[in-house]
Amino acid sequence: MLFTRRMDYGLRIMLALGMRGGERTSGEDLARDAEISRSFALKIVRRLAAEGLVIAKRGVGGGIELARPARQISLFNILRATDAARAINVCLLQPRVCPRSSTCAAHRLLQPIQHALDAQLQALSLADVVREQKAIARRGGRSRPAR
Repeated sequence: MLFTRRMDYGLRIMLALGMRGGERTSGEDLARDAEISRSFALKIVRRLAAEGLVIAKRGVGGGIELARPARQISLFNILRATDAARAINVCLLQPRVCPRSSTCAAHRLLQPIQHALDAQLQALSLADVVREQKAIARRGGRSRPAR
């Protein structure tokens, strides 16, 4: 799976929300915490909201927050919500794209790697990432990841 900028930013946004422990925040503060421009952050927030990962309310009393506990949100969910499905090779997503898929050694050997990668991303929760980020901060690292 090739990570796009949107995927990276989506993960940053979700991590910033997770680090707040469920607290609602403004788009401005979220963009600052994730080190992303406000306009791009809000575009990604709309995608995350459409997939049910965040709740975004406008106006007085509004803000952005996780739609469910961080332990119930997988990295796979976040990446898929922020950009189109990706794979290490397009034939793994759409075998019909390549007429050789059924007879291709590379396809057959890459397929279990793709399945393992997807399984790992599904097994890792946002809570796992938050926990790791907090551990880095305790060891003297940054409380939020660098770009």
